[in-house]
Amino acid sequence: MKRVICFVGLICLIGFYSCQKDITQPDEQFLKLHFRYGFGNELNTFEQTYTKDLVLDGSITVNFWLTTEEQQRIIEKMEEIDFVILPDTISTISQEDSLGGTIEPNPGRQFILADYNNNRKEVSWFLPLPENNYASELILELEELIINIIHSKPEYQKLPEPRGGRI
Repeated sequence: MKRVICFVGLICLIGFYSCQKDITQPDEQFLKLHFRYGFGNELNTFEQTYTKDLVLDGSITVNFWLTTEEQQRIIEKMEEIDFVILPDTISTISQEDSLGGTIEPNPGRQFILADYNNNRKEVSWFLPLPENNYASELILELEELIINIIHSKPEYQKLPEPRGGRI
């Protein structure tokens, strides 16, 4: 009789734990993002990684993904700003004026590549962004939202602080 009770208890315990979501198990990444900002910070949900630039100490890459709610917030912002119709490249250098400003040291190409509902769109930009430019304002809104989401996550907060800086 004790064996039967132990067996039933074990089965119940296994059933209970199998119904629990593993905290380390990522939500489905129905929004795939590859977002590069700064000098080497990158969110890549295609690979479920985040790379943080640590300046003097190189960089660190960790497992990273977005929750369903976070993905939905980003999708809502992308729809709000009509991300799919933004220009592929936003730059201060225009066809008429080849004397665009520069930033030194130059962080290089910044970009957001999004893949959602079998639609893929990439927007790249170079700093400084053009002033009083509607596309620049919209991409900065999206960039700010994504960075705020990244920085709010415990996985990011556990990463070391950069040592040094760039001038």
